[in-house]
Amino acid sequence: MDASLIAQCADPTLTPAVVERFLAAAGSADPLAVTVMSGDRLLVLPKPADTGQAISLVRQYAGHAVVRVGVTQMPAGLGARQVEEIDADLFDPCQNLKRGSGLFSHVMRVVADWYGNPQGREASRLIFEDAVLSWKSGYFEGSKVFEGVKTAEQAPARTLVRDEDASRQPAPALSPTDDPMREGDIGGAVMRVDLSRLDERR
Repeated sequence: MDASLIAQCADPTLTPAVVERFLAAAGSADPLAVTVMSGDRLLVLPKPADTGQAISLVRQYAGHAVVRVGVTQMPAGLGARQVEEIDADLFDPCQNLKRGSGLFSHVMRVVADWYGNPQGREASRLIFEDAVLSWKSGYFEGSKVFEGVKTAEQAPARTLVRDEDASRQPAPALSPTDDPMREGDIGGAVMRVDLSRLDERR
């Protein structure tokens, strides 16, 4: 993603280097990307040709499956109580980056707090990696990392973000493939942690 867009739109509690690594590890190059998980299966969906088609896909599956959208692959439906509230902002690169990076910052803080806010490059690397796993699975140490989180509009996160522990209401059937995003440990990091120097260790 263009550095100027990151500077303009990303959550200011994360350094640009952290945002870039987050997008590389968990995001999508396609602003219209819609990913749907039903249980442990990735559903094969038609690629949206425009924002209208992308919104239709999200509205079709929200509440029935785990739906991730846009450049950050953030959970769709945070703060929305009805599918009609899901709008085109989810697929605007700047708005998606703003919301998604803000959520990722929250996840990093959750994990960093759990670890006792350790300092140092190795601790930062482990926190970031756990945060990415947490972002993908939605859980850290058995707790839901997005529960109660507020969006940029300060709306409570509930209703249309599917609860994996709730009764498993099947999503509309499409051909499944192997799940590329297995559940794992989850993580987060401290405010303004600069992870750019981690590349030196790789």
